[in-house]
Amino acid sequence: MTEDPDGTVRVRSKGIGVSASGSVGSVVYEDVVRRETAGWRIAYRKVIPRRTPLHP
Repeated sequence: MTEDPDGTVRVRSKGIGVSASGSVGSVVYEDVVRRETAGWRIAYRKVIPRRTPLHP
């Protein structure tokens, strides 16, 4: 997590998924979050799929 000088909070996280066939994929999430009365909420999300296999 990082905070920009203007107070924008940016979060980077990773996700992994397994399909019904057993293949596995991963993504990186780049989020901008904001604090609201109910708690933290994602204001913007960019999903970046992994395109290069770890073991070609």
